[in-house]
Amino acid sequence: MIVNQIDTKGRPVIFYGAGHEAFFEVAKYHKKGVAPACFCDRDAAKWGTKFLGFDCISLEQAVKQYPDFLMVVTPRYPLRFHIMEDLLERGLVTKDQILNYEPWTKRKSCHDLCGYIDFHYSKRLLMCCSCDSTETIYKSHCVGFNGSIADSLDAFFTRREGVLSDLNGEAQELAQYCSNCRWAVEDYWPVDQRFRRIAYSVGGGCQFNCVYCGSVARHTMISETWEKSATFPEVMEYLEQNNLIHPDAIIEIGTGEICVNPRQNEIFDVADNYFTFLFTNAGIYSERIAAQIKNGNALQLLVSVDAGTEETFRKVKGTPAFKNVRENLKKYRRFGNSIYIKYVFLPGINDTDEDVDGFIALAKEVDVREITISRNFEDGFAALPKQTLNMIQRMIVSARENRIPVTPFFSLFSKEDALLISTF
Repeated sequence: MIVNQIDTKGRPVIFYGAGHEAFFEVAKYHKKGVAPACFCDRDAAKWGTKFLGFDCISLEQAVKQYPDFLMVVTPRYPLRFHIMEDLLERGLVTKDQILNYEPWTKRKSCHDLCGYIDFHYSKRLLMCCSCDSTETIYKSHCVGFNGSIADSLDAFFTRREGVLSDLNGEAQELAQYCSNCRWAVEDYWPVDQRFRRIAYSVGGGCQFNCVYCGSVARHTMISETWEKSATFPEVMEYLEQNNLIHPDAIIEIGTGEICVNPRQNEIFDVADNYFTFLFTNAGIYSERIAAQIKNGNALQLLVSVDAGTEETFRKVKGTPAFKNVRENLKKYRRFGNSIYIKYVFLPGINDTDEDVDGFIALAKEVDVREITISRNFEDGFAALPKQTLNMIQRMIVSARENRIPVTPFFSLFSKEDALLISTF
């Protein structure tokens, strides 16, 4: 739940790290009554610039300018913990000065095993975001919901500890998938295992029919089986009462289209008390989504547009709604700048000059926070055709020329493609 205001007693707060995750941290701390005095970053190229409207300077200058400082370290862990360790070992800060300090431990793990749970449309509790597309993980990385929230969560925690134990020991029965997963690495991970990302993916259908998703078919029948067992408010009430939610937890609202979900209001009633990542196709305008953006709860409104022309949009999405999506995005933008638009590259379908240029034009018109580049993860990590890679390069270069932040989902590409894309 969004925590109460933080009283800094007038002390300035230095935000360390002027990168991708910083926007989320600034938004979170703004809700807590804390604003940056400045940013600092190890990259000297950023010194003397503005970042999110604040000065970005060297750490040495920041400490000299604000001797009574407090600090927020913005990068995501494990990097966050490496930075904290370095600052503490150099005697530049104390633990009490770091507002988001928490203990860490070195072991093999991943972001999902450190606090992710998905109340999934398959009536399972998932601890790995890859479970949705990889059937082999079902046996080890999820548990069935047996009708009791308490019993099901007990089984979930037992299974999660078993996976972590196997991953860090000799046995591989439960962690056999993790052993080959690029995201499961030995590094610094948080000791606190409370939930930091809570997804309630019970579906509810979708009015689009994207070529890479199939939500219309697979989500229409979902809600009834779940809702007979546990509603979203009941699940969250149990988690809250048992102190299972991390103070900075994010609620992910997606899987199916929330704007056609018959229980959307009760879902938003709960989500209004938390930071959220909202996933919508923006084909329907929602006052509840607009309110989430306006009140600062929505850290991210992510819309997969996947096209730059009406014709391609119809091919990818199964409906002629490109103009409608554009107008709804512009309406949402009036309430805040947390809009991210995604482009899922589909070889032979939307990898054209016209679509890339039209998508960039849309991003400029809406004034989005960021462009996210992805691919169809159902295809695995197969190498992409040269034409698709050329269009990814065209999009990255054009976004930067127009001063639009752009972030590829490197983890979804083959290692070779990811390395090439990182040079664009």
